Amino acid sequence: MFKTLQRQVKPRMLLLLMVSLILLTVTAAYLYMFKKPLKDFRQAQRSLTMLQEGTQPGGVPLASRLTALRRSNAELNRQIPSVSLPRDRFWDIQVSKIDSPTRQPLLPRPSCVRAASPTPS
Repeated sequence: MFKTLQRQVKPRMLLLLMVSLILLTVTAAYLYMFKKPLKDFRQAQRSLTMLQEGTQPGGVPLASRLTALRRSNAELNRQIPSVSLPRDRFWDIQVSKIDSPTRQPLLPRPSCVRAASPTPS
């Protein structure tokens, strides 16, 4: 089979076909197996470098950015009014008063019992 293939296809074409197949395999391996991990690794390196230098991508030092965020947080906390409701707005309800209606047996009301009785009263 190999000899008939050699006779039908020129050796130069066969060599070109094998080289292109190898290049295609290497390209596919790079795209599917190595491209994303290499991209993630480069991103991690850039982030580590920025953290070690103490700057953000815009060139603002992280310490000054953190101080500005703390200042704005403190300003927002000052703007929020403290809410204190007067004591007379609350009701003192004892639990026994709330719980007592549920402890009564479920009986029909007297008006319902009179309406359902078979003998007129």
